[in-house]
Amino acid sequence: MKTIAALLLVSILACSHSPVERITQSETPTESPEAKAPKPLEAGLKKLISKGYERYRHSDFAGAIQQWEPVWLTIGRSTDTWTPALLYYCYLATGNYKKALAIGETNLKANPHITLGYQQLGMAQLWLGDAAKAEDSLRRAADFNDRSADVFFYLGIALQRQGKKTEAEKEFERGEAEYRAILQANPSDFPANYGLAYSLLYREKNIDEAQTRIAAARESLKVNPDVELTPDKNLYLQFYLPLLDGIYFTRKQSPKEALDPLLTALQNSPSGARGDLAEVYHFLGRNLKELGEVAPAKEFQAKAIELDPNGLFSKNKPY
Repeated sequence: MKTIAALLLVSILACSHSPVERITQSETPTESPEAKAPKPLEAGLKKLISKGYERYRHSDFAGAIQQWEPVWLTIGRSTDTWTPALLYYCYLATGNYKKALAIGETNLKANPHITLGYQQLGMAQLWLGDAAKAEDSLRRAADFNDRSADVFFYLGIALQRQGKKTEAEKEFERGEAEYRAILQANPSDFPANYGLAYSLLYREKNIDEAQTRIAAARESLKVNPDVELTPDKNLYLQFYLPLLDGIYFTRKQSPKEALDPLLTALQNSPSGARGDLAEVYHFLGRNLKELGEVAPAKEFQAKAIELDPNGLFSKNKPY
Protein backbone atom coordinates (compact mmCIF):
# COMPACT_ATOMS: atom_id res chain seq x y z
CA MET A 1 0.00 0.00 0.00
CA LYS A 2 2.84 2.25 -0.87
CA THR A 3 4.26 1.20 2.47
CA ILE A 4 1.75 3.26 4.41
CA ALA A 5 3.76 3.32 7.60
CA ALA A 6 6.72 4.93 5.94
CA LEU A 7 5.08 7.28 3.52
CA LEU A 8 2.34 8.56 5.76
CA LEU A 9 5.14 9.68 8.06
CA VAL A 10 6.88 11.20 5.08
CA SER A 11 3.67 13.09 4.34
CA ILE A 12 3.40 14.33 7.92
CA LEU A 13 7.01 15.44 7.92
CA ALA A 14 6.44 17.32 4.69
CA CYS A 15 3.66 19.42 6.22
CA SER A 16 5.02 22.74 7.36
CA HIS A 17 2.87 22.87 10.49
CA SER A 18 4.01 19.48 11.84
CA PRO A 19 6.11 19.23 15.03
CA VAL A 20 6.38 15.44 14.72
CA GLU A 21 10.15 15.51 14.45
CA ARG A 22 10.34 17.33 17.79
CA ILE A 23 7.74 15.28 19.60
CA THR A 24 9.18 11.93 18.68
CA GLN A 25 12.78 12.73 19.58
CA SER A 26 12.58 13.36 23.30
CA GLU A 27 9.52 15.41 24.08
CA THR A 28 6.08 14.44 25.20
CA PRO A 29 3.21 16.69 24.08
CA THR A 30 3.59 20.26 25.26
CA GLU A 31 -0.08 20.69 26.04
CA SER A 32 -0.96 18.84 29.23
CA PRO A 33 -4.12 16.73 29.39
CA GLU A 34 -4.67 17.86 32.98
CA ALA A 35 -6.97 20.71 32.03
CA LYS A 36 -9.67 18.49 30.55
CA ALA A 37 -8.90 15.05 31.95
CA PRO A 38 -11.04 13.70 34.77
CA LYS A 39 -9.09 14.31 37.99
CA PRO A 40 -8.70 10.64 38.96
CA LEU A 41 -7.15 9.88 35.57
CA GLU A 42 -4.73 12.79 35.14
CA ALA A 43 -1.50 11.06 36.15
CA GLY A 44 -2.38 7.82 34.40
CA LEU A 45 -3.22 9.53 31.12
CA LYS A 46 0.06 11.43 31.12
CA LYS A 47 1.91 8.14 31.55
CA LEU A 48 -0.06 6.57 28.72
CA ILE A 49 0.88 9.41 26.39
CA SER A 50 4.54 9.08 27.29
CA LYS A 51 4.55 5.30 26.97
CA GLY A 52 2.78 5.58 23.63
CA TYR A 53 5.53 7.75 22.20
CA GLU A 54 8.16 5.37 23.53
CA ARG A 55 6.53 2.42 21.77
CA TYR A 56 5.92 4.45 18.65
CA ARG A 57 9.58 5.44 18.43
CA HIS A 58 10.44 1.75 18.51
CA SER A 59 8.07 0.96 15.64
CA ASP A 60 5.60 -0.84 17.91
CA PHE A 61 2.46 0.55 16.31
CA ALA A 62 0.09 -1.92 17.94
CA GLY A 63 1.65 -1.14 21.32
CA ALA A 64 1.30 2.60 20.74
CA ILE A 65 -2.40 2.11 20.02
CA GLN A 66 -2.80 0.29 23.35
CA GLN A 67 -1.40 3.34 25.14
CA TRP A 68 -3.01 6.14 23.14
CA GLU A 69 -6.45 4.73 22.49
CA PRO A 70 -7.63 5.11 26.13
CA VAL A 71 -6.40 8.71 26.06
CA TRP A 72 -8.34 9.39 22.87
CA LEU A 73 -11.47 7.81 24.28
CA THR A 74 -11.19 9.88 27.45
CA ILE A 75 -10.15 13.34 26.31
CA GLY A 76 -9.68 13.15 22.53
CA ARG A 77 -7.96 16.09 20.89
CA SER A 78 -7.39 17.94 24.14
CA THR A 79 -4.17 15.93 24.62
CA ASP A 80 -2.22 17.96 22.02
CA THR A 81 -2.34 18.53 18.29
CA TRP A 82 -0.33 15.58 17.05
CA THR A 83 -1.02 12.59 19.28
CA PRO A 84 -4.37 12.11 17.46
CA ALA A 85 -2.58 12.42 14.11
CA LEU A 86 -0.11 9.71 15.08
CA LEU A 87 -2.83 7.51 16.54
CA TYR A 88 -4.56 7.83 13.15
CA TYR A 89 -1.32 6.79 11.50
CA CYS A 90 -0.99 3.75 13.77
CA TYR A 91 -4.58 2.72 13.00
CA LEU A 92 -3.90 3.02 9.28
CA ALA A 93 -0.62 1.11 9.51
CA THR A 94 -2.23 -1.76 11.43
CA GLY A 95 -5.25 -2.03 9.14
CA ASN A 96 -7.80 -0.44 11.50
CA TYR A 97 -9.18 1.67 8.68
CA LYS A 98 -12.59 2.43 10.17
CA LYS A 99 -10.99 3.76 13.34
CA ALA A 100 -8.54 5.76 11.25
CA LEU A 101 -11.47 7.25 9.32
CA ALA A 102 -13.24 8.22 12.56
CA ILE A 103 -10.16 10.03 13.85
CA GLY A 104 -9.59 11.64 10.46
CA GLU A 105 -13.14 13.00 10.47
CA THR A 106 -12.73 14.37 13.98
CA ASN A 107 -9.35 15.93 13.19
CA LEU A 108 -10.71 17.54 10.04
CA LYS A 109 -13.71 18.98 11.86
CA ALA A 110 -11.40 20.53 14.45
CA ASN A 111 -8.91 21.84 11.86
CA PRO A 112 -10.67 22.27 8.48
CA HIS A 113 -8.01 24.63 7.12
CA ILE A 114 -4.95 22.34 7.07
CA THR A 115 -4.00 19.87 4.36
CA LEU A 116 -3.23 16.92 6.65
CA GLY A 117 -6.86 16.44 7.67
CA TYR A 118 -8.02 15.97 4.09
CA GLN A 119 -5.14 13.64 3.33
CA GLN A 120 -5.95 11.56 6.40
CA LEU A 121 -9.58 11.32 5.38
CA GLY A 122 -8.74 10.46 1.78
CA MET A 123 -6.28 7.72 2.62
CA ALA A 124 -8.65 6.04 5.07
CA GLN A 125 -11.42 6.18 2.47
CA LEU A 126 -9.11 4.74 -0.16
CA TRP A 127 -8.17 1.73 1.95
CA LEU A 128 -11.78 1.20 2.91
CA GLY A 129 -12.48 0.79 -0.80
CA ASP A 130 -14.34 4.07 -1.42
CA ALA A 131 -12.26 5.50 -4.25
CA ALA A 132 -14.78 8.21 -5.21
CA LYS A 133 -14.86 9.75 -1.73
CA ALA A 134 -11.09 9.38 -1.50
CA GLU A 135 -10.72 11.30 -4.75
CA ASP A 136 -12.76 14.21 -3.39
CA SER A 137 -10.81 14.37 -0.12
CA LEU A 138 -7.42 14.09 -1.80
CA ARG A 139 -8.27 16.77 -4.36
CA ARG A 140 -9.03 19.06 -1.44
CA ALA A 141 -5.69 18.17 0.14
CA ALA A 142 -3.93 18.90 -3.17
CA ASP A 143 -5.37 22.45 -3.19
CA PHE A 144 -3.19 23.46 -0.21
CA ASN A 145 0.19 25.06 -0.83
CA ASP A 146 1.82 23.01 1.94
CA ARG A 147 0.58 19.68 0.57
CA SER A 148 2.81 16.66 0.45
CA ALA A 149 3.89 15.40 -2.97
CA ASP A 150 2.53 12.02 -1.87
CA VAL A 151 -1.01 13.39 -2.12
CA PHE A 152 -0.80 13.15 -5.89
CA PHE A 153 0.24 9.50 -5.76
CA TYR A 154 -2.74 8.56 -3.61
CA LEU A 155 -5.02 10.70 -5.76
CA GLY A 156 -3.71 8.84 -8.80
CA ILE A 157 -4.58 5.53 -7.12
CA ALA A 158 -8.10 6.74 -6.33
CA LEU A 159 -8.61 7.75 -9.96
CA GLN A 160 -7.04 4.55 -11.26
CA ARG A 161 -9.47 2.48 -9.23
CA GLN A 162 -12.37 4.29 -10.86
CA GLY A 163 -11.04 3.54 -14.32
CA LYS A 164 -9.93 7.15 -14.90
CA LYS A 165 -6.56 6.20 -16.34
CA THR A 166 -5.75 9.47 -18.12
CA GLU A 167 -6.56 11.57 -15.06
CA ALA A 168 -4.63 9.17 -12.83
CA GLU A 169 -1.52 9.46 -14.98
CA LYS A 170 -1.75 13.24 -14.82
CA GLU A 171 -1.77 13.17 -11.00
CA PHE A 172 1.10 10.67 -10.84
CA GLU A 173 3.12 13.01 -13.05
CA ARG A 174 2.27 16.02 -10.89
CA GLY A 175 3.57 14.16 -7.86
CA GLU A 176 6.77 13.17 -9.62
CA ALA A 177 7.30 16.78 -10.71
CA GLU A 178 7.02 17.92 -7.09
CA TYR A 179 9.47 15.26 -5.90
CA ARG A 180 11.93 16.38 -8.56
CA ALA A 181 11.54 20.03 -7.60
CA ILE A 182 12.39 19.14 -4.00
CA LEU A 183 15.39 17.09 -5.09
CA GLN A 184 16.66 19.86 -7.33
CA ALA A 185 16.91 22.06 -4.26
CA ASN A 186 18.16 19.26 -1.98
CA PRO A 187 19.36 16.05 -3.70
CA SER A 188 19.71 14.26 -0.36
CA ASP A 189 16.11 14.87 0.77
CA PHE A 190 15.02 11.49 2.14
CA PRO A 191 11.22 11.76 1.75
CA ALA A 192 11.48 12.94 -1.86
CA ASN A 193 13.99 10.25 -2.84
CA TYR A 194 11.89 7.58 -1.17
CA GLY A 195 8.59 8.80 -2.57
CA LEU A 196 9.90 9.18 -6.12
CA ALA A 197 11.53 5.73 -6.01
CA TYR A 198 8.26 4.13 -4.97
CA SER A 199 6.20 6.00 -7.54
CA LEU A 200 8.54 4.91 -10.35
CA LEU A 201 8.56 1.30 -9.16
CA TYR A 202 4.80 1.16 -8.78
CA ARG A 203 4.26 2.51 -12.27
CA GLU A 204 7.14 0.48 -13.74
CA LYS A 205 8.74 3.62 -15.19
CA ASN A 206 12.43 4.57 -15.26
CA ILE A 207 13.35 1.56 -13.12
CA ASP A 208 17.05 2.35 -13.13
CA GLU A 209 16.35 5.85 -11.84
CA ALA A 210 14.32 4.27 -9.05
CA GLN A 211 17.41 2.31 -8.00
CA THR A 212 19.38 5.57 -7.95
CA ARG A 213 16.75 7.16 -5.72
CA ILE A 214 16.78 4.18 -3.35
CA ALA A 215 20.54 4.49 -3.06
CA ALA A 216 20.26 8.23 -2.42
CA ALA A 217 17.63 7.66 0.28
CA ARG A 218 19.81 5.04 1.98
CA GLU A 219 22.87 7.27 1.83
CA SER A 220 20.90 10.18 3.28
CA LEU A 221 20.05 8.15 6.38
CA LYS A 222 23.63 6.99 6.79
CA VAL A 223 25.45 10.31 6.35
CA ASN A 224 22.94 12.62 8.06
CA PRO A 225 22.94 11.58 11.72
CA ASP A 226 20.60 14.42 12.60
CA VAL A 227 17.89 13.49 10.09
CA GLU A 228 14.58 13.56 11.93
CA LEU A 229 12.35 10.67 10.95
CA THR A 230 9.81 8.70 12.89
CA PRO A 231 9.82 5.88 13.78
CA ASP A 232 13.53 5.22 14.30
CA LYS A 233 15.43 5.51 11.02
CA ASN A 234 16.70 1.94 11.44
CA LEU A 235 13.23 0.81 10.41
CA TYR A 236 13.79 2.48 7.06
CA LEU A 237 17.24 0.96 6.68
CA GLN A 238 16.18 -2.52 7.74
CA PHE A 239 12.62 -2.78 6.43
CA TYR A 240 11.36 -0.13 4.03
CA LEU A 241 14.45 0.29 1.86
CA PRO A 242 15.03 -3.49 1.55
CA LEU A 243 11.40 -3.76 0.50
CA LEU A 244 12.03 -1.22 -2.25
CA ASP A 245 15.13 -3.18 -3.28
CA GLY A 246 12.96 -6.28 -3.56
CA ILE A 247 10.41 -4.45 -5.70
CA TYR A 248 13.23 -3.12 -7.89
CA PHE A 249 14.62 -6.60 -8.58
CA THR A 250 11.09 -7.84 -9.23
CA ARG A 251 10.61 -5.16 -11.87
CA LYS A 252 13.99 -6.11 -13.37
CA GLN A 253 12.77 -9.71 -13.58
CA SER A 254 15.54 -10.93 -11.28
CA PRO A 255 13.63 -13.17 -8.84
CA LYS A 256 16.65 -14.70 -7.12
CA GLU A 257 18.08 -11.25 -6.37
CA ALA A 258 14.68 -10.05 -5.12
CA LEU A 259 14.26 -12.74 -2.47
CA ASP A 260 17.14 -11.68 -0.22
CA PRO A 261 16.03 -8.06 0.40
CA LEU A 262 12.40 -9.17 0.71
CA LEU A 263 13.34 -11.71 3.36
CA THR A 264 15.42 -9.05 5.11
CA ALA A 265 12.34 -6.82 5.17
CA LEU A 266 10.24 -9.69 6.50
CA GLN A 267 12.71 -10.31 9.33
CA ASN A 268 12.50 -6.65 10.35
CA SER A 269 8.80 -5.97 9.81
CA PRO A 270 7.27 -3.47 12.24
CA SER A 271 4.79 -4.67 14.82
CA GLY A 272 1.25 -4.81 13.51
CA ALA A 273 1.94 -3.18 10.12
CA ARG A 274 -0.51 -5.26 8.09
CA GLY A 275 -0.41 -3.30 4.86
CA ASP A 276 3.37 -3.19 4.68
CA LEU A 277 3.63 -6.88 5.50
CA ALA A 278 1.06 -7.64 2.79
CA GLU A 279 3.28 -5.91 0.29
CA VAL A 280 6.26 -8.06 1.28
CA TYR A 281 4.11 -11.19 0.91
CA HIS A 282 2.88 -10.06 -2.48
CA PHE A 283 6.35 -9.65 -3.92
CA LEU A 284 7.66 -12.81 -2.30
CA GLY A 285 4.84 -14.67 -4.02
CA ARG A 286 5.53 -13.10 -7.40
CA ASN A 287 9.18 -14.01 -7.29
CA LEU A 288 8.58 -17.53 -6.01
CA LYS A 289 6.22 -18.10 -8.93
CA GLU A 290 8.95 -17.00 -11.33
CA LEU A 291 11.24 -19.55 -9.69
CA GLY A 292 8.70 -22.32 -10.23
CA GLU A 293 7.40 -22.46 -6.64
CA VAL A 294 3.73 -22.15 -7.57
CA ALA A 295 2.11 -23.51 -4.40
CA PRO A 296 3.85 -21.19 -1.90
CA ALA A 297 3.40 -18.31 -4.34
CA LYS A 298 -0.37 -18.74 -4.17
CA GLU A 299 -0.22 -18.94 -0.38
CA PHE A 300 1.69 -15.67 -0.19
CA GLN A 301 -0.78 -13.99 -2.52
CA ALA A 302 -3.74 -15.20 -0.47
CA LYS A 303 -2.10 -13.96 2.73
CA ALA A 304 -1.37 -10.56 1.18
CA ILE A 305 -5.02 -10.11 0.20
CA GLU A 306 -6.18 -11.28 3.63
CA LEU A 307 -3.94 -8.74 5.36
CA ASP A 308 -4.78 -5.82 3.08
CA PRO A 309 -7.85 -6.46 0.90
CA ASN A 310 -7.81 -2.98 -0.64
CA GLY A 311 -4.04 -2.67 -0.91
CA LEU A 312 -2.27 -1.47 -4.04
CA PHE A 313 -1.59 -4.99 -5.25
CA SER A 314 -4.62 -6.82 -3.88
CA LYS A 315 -6.62 -6.18 -7.05
CA ASN A 316 -3.97 -7.66 -9.33
CA LYS A 317 -4.73 -10.76 -11.37
CA PRO A 318 -3.63 -14.00 -9.68
CA TYR A 319 -0.04 -14.82 -10.46
